[in-house]
Amino acid sequence: MNRHLEVYVGKETIEQASGKTLNFLKKVLLDVTAFTIAGSQAEEAVGIKDFAMQLWKKGDCSLFISSEKLNAVGAAFVNASMASVFFKDYCQLLEKNDLGTMLFPALLAAAEDREVSGKEFLTSLLISYEIGLRVEKCAHQLNIDKKMDKYTWGVIGTAAGVARVLKLEGNSIEHALGLAERYSSYAPMIDSADGALSDEDRVSWGSMTGVNSAYLAEKGISSTSTLLSSGKEESFIKGLGEHYHVETINQNTPYMTESEREKKFLLLTESGIGKEKSKQLFEMINQIERIQNIRTLTSLINKDLLKQVV
Repeated sequence: MNRHLEVYVGKETIEQASGKTLNFLKKVLLDVTAFTIAGSQAEEAVGIKDFAMQLWKKGDCSLFISSEKLNAVGAAFVNASMASVFFKDYCQLLEKNDLGTMLFPALLAAAEDREVSGKEFLTSLLISYEIGLRVEKCAHQLNIDKKMDKYTWGVIGTAAGVARVLKLEGNSIEHALGLAERYSSYAPMIDSADGALSDEDRVSWGSMTGVNSAYLAEKGISSTSTLLSSGKEESFIKGLGEHYHVETINQNTPYMTESEREKKFLLLTESGIGKEKSKQLFEMINQIERIQNIRTLTSLINKDLLKQVV
């Protein structure tokens, strides 16, 4: 695998990103947090949580608006499932970018598990986008994008961000991305059958797969990314840490004032956590780089609600 990619995952920091990049990432966090809270109120969320509690081991990672906690893999699956319930309602989005529903739950679960700071969490989100977007362009150039889709690149990007949270180094990063490529490749085959996976299904399983891949790599399981070992990825990788692809996303998104952002956020979250906590959460996300432990964020969401919603 390209050595520059491995170095980037270990050395990137949100502090060197531009204000435009930081603003994009915060809008993604506001979007996905709001939709996850809204989705947690949906009828199907109960079934999803029941299934997850049976399948995965309890841990330290939060499920939105619930007293229950799971390990990182289970929490990523549940929260991504809830985030995608209403996410097709794009008129409410601050950023027209649906891969955030895959990236955010995975990175949040891993960040809670390892108790990283808000700054480190933002860095991992940036890494996920930058590598995922480049992998997609590389695949297009190699003419293999018809065999895989954007959710495959989302899984690889997710694994890269989680690898940063887990502080993986060297070959372990390569194995995390290789495992993500291997385990995400089933989606196109399923699409050729009756009853193909919906976008919502891809998001939840993709989020879980990205976490799984990085944690397996941490345990010493190995795999090599065919795409990132092709010898043709250099032109897409070399700009990592210098030129940010997230700055090119949604360049035509209409400008929105701070009060307009808050109004849209509250519209989706008030029914779940109340107006006061919605406002506090909005402010916390806007200053997330100041949080010392990411569990502060999830504690605010679930505080005082543990006896009401399980």
